[in-house]
Amino acid sequence: MVFFGAGVFFGFPLQATQSWITQSVISTSSYAGQGVYLPDLFSWGPLNGYFIAILVTIAFALIVVVLAKKYENYRQKSGSYLGVDGEIARQNQLLHNSTQQFTFFSTHTYKRWIGNMWEMRTSALVIAIIFGVMMASTGSGWGASTPFGIWFGKLVMQLGISANDIANYTLRPEVMFTTGFFDHAISVQNFAIMLGTLIAVLLMGKFSFSFKINHSAKQFALFALGGLLMGFGTRFANGCNVGALFTPIANFSLSGWIYLIFLLLGGILGNKLQHAVIK
Repeated sequence: MVFFGAGVFFGFPLQATQSWITQSVISTSSYAGQGVYLPDLFSWGPLNGYFIAILVTIAFALIVVVLAKKYENYRQKSGSYLGVDGEIARQNQLLHNSTQQFTFFSTHTYKRWIGNMWEMRTSALVIAIIFGVMMASTGSGWGASTPFGIWFGKLVMQLGISANDIANYTLRPEVMFTTGFFDHAISVQNFAIMLGTLIAVLLMGKFSFSFKINHSAKQFALFALGGLLMGFGTRFANGCNVGALFTPIANFSLSGWIYLIFLLLGGILGNKLQHAVIK
């Protein structure tokens, strides 16, 4: 997390000054120079383009699902499919739940809804509702990465660097680094996500902590490099997988789908690098 915050922090100046980051090569009238807003492309259609934009978004999502499923099937047939621990656990849990009779006041119901992982569709629905509430109450989308750069800046301030010097380096307003933690909305949001995660782990009885080191120095170096590059990358993309993927897609921006393509390509290259370095 520290290296991720460092990447965000050191990426602030580039994000503020480079036109290839701040301006879009292709854009539409609603956001000239900033991106493609799908309803603008179909403004001739029903609901000023929003109806067709919704259909296009659904179509893109279905394409992603179909391609992902086909690739998964291919890996399974070739014997190279490893799976994701969380998804495998959910699938096994779904099979177990389907054999249980529902009783509201029961240990099984508690374990299903509070003391265990939710099914993917339940999680997706809850996230969509929370996202909608945030949009309605704040007027802005979901974001998460910028506060990590702010927190790193606050850490640097503890080393004797003034807020003014940090503001001059990052080209960000000084108040961004002097505002109290609980006075910064997205910082509070990130804190709530971490707190909610801790509570969920405790309720599931999965919390554990150990000082035992299970990774090599080479692995720790890769973790640090990965965090630094991820943080730096959020400044290039004007957001992380939250602010540059989910939020743009939900707001009918084409940039979210472009981000998804390069996110997948980066993941593939990252896996190949890891296999090459750690054999």
